[in-house]
Amino acid sequence: MRKLFRSMLTVAAMAGTITLAGCSDLTSGPGGGPDISGTWTLRTIEGEALPSPTTGITGMTAAFTAGGDYTIDTRYAAGTPEHETGVYTFDGTTLALTAAGQTQPTRLPATLSGATLTVDIGGLAFAFRQ
Repeated sequence: MRKLFRSMLTVAAMAGTITLAGCSDLTSGPGGGPDISGTWTLRTIEGEALPSPTTGITGMTAAFTAGGDYTIDTRYAAGTPEHETGVYTFDGTTLALTAAGQTQPTRLPATLSGATLTVDIGGLAFAFRQ
């Protein structure tokens, strides 16, 4: 996750949000917030379909388990695909991602409204669907 979020934060350093839209019930997940478990697929960045000319991302999936693990796979128009794993918590206002081998999480402001999870990572809106 360190590598992925380093890339995402570099790309997003100027401006947004990541939006994950899909079906998620309101049961409690890791961290005490709503359950966001499932696989989410990136559909748009800043409202534009992939591939993204801004980020170079051609595809991304994020999978969250009910047990608190995550996997994120990212593909780029140029460069090597990234595969990141780790653990996460979501308390309803913050999504904390701790990459495998890391001790400190990346904390991202996040909210779940209906079936949309919005995560602010520097100004770009990433829209995912389950």
